[in-house]
Amino acid sequence: MPSTIPCPKCNEYTFHKSHTRNFYERLRKRLLRQQTYRCHSCGYRGWIRIRVLKPRPTFRQLLIYVLVFMLAILVSLGLKRLLY
Repeated sequence: MPSTIPCPKCNEYTFHKSHTRNFYERLRKRLLRQQTYRCHSCGYRGWIRIRVLKPRPTFRQLLIYVLVFMLAILVSLGLKRLLY
């Protein structure tokens, strides 16, 4: 499967994940949230940042969250009036 970024050495889109080789690379991978990769075309080996966060919610999802939150507040205020 082609990668979404080009190789800095040959500009081909042929990356795949590479295993870490030693303690330093494993530590760097954990602390800096980076992944080693290798280019199929030229053999270049480098690091790329791992996406840690989930994709941002769409505007529609945010709007639904806000509306549900507002509805919950209105319901709780209505229940408070009925109980007191």
